[in-house]
Amino acid sequence: MISADRFARCPAVQEPWLHVDGRRTGLLVRRAETFLARAIGLLDSSPRWAGHVALEIRPCFAVHTFGMRHPIDVAFVDAHGRVQRLVEALPAWRAAWSPGARAAWELPAGSARALRISRGVQLAAPGWASRREEPGAMRAAAPTHHDAAGRGHQ
Repeated sequence: MISADRFARCPAVQEPWLHVDGRRTGLLVRRAETFLARAIGLLDSSPRWAGHVALEIRPCFAVHTFGMRHPIDVAFVDAHGRVQRLVEALPAWRAAWSPGARAAWELPAGSARALRISRGVQLAAPGWASRREEPGAMRAAAPTHHDAAGRGHQ
């Protein structure tokens, strides 16, 4: 099993860590924000990462485990990252949903219990803002032109 502390010392790993109510966990975070990334979820995860990755799917109110070989824990969260529904050990070839959820976190089975995740706790990945939440994050800033009075305009 790969130690989480080993990743913390590795400069090549840029992913943030999952935090539960402000406590850092040993799970690295991946984000799925495109349609294809959301549809694939953890299916493309390498076996060497199994048990070490939490996947945040945004926006999302339903997940499936079609094609997966192992169960997962799923936490559905509101706009503030607070857990509104938790599904532990969702078996392969099943689906789960939570109307009104803004995002879902797919976690290795058993992680919710081990990390004391329950309804109302906050899940976050500090320091890694969603590109969908940052207006203009995907495009370069427009050049600013100054008029005679020195005011900047785009």
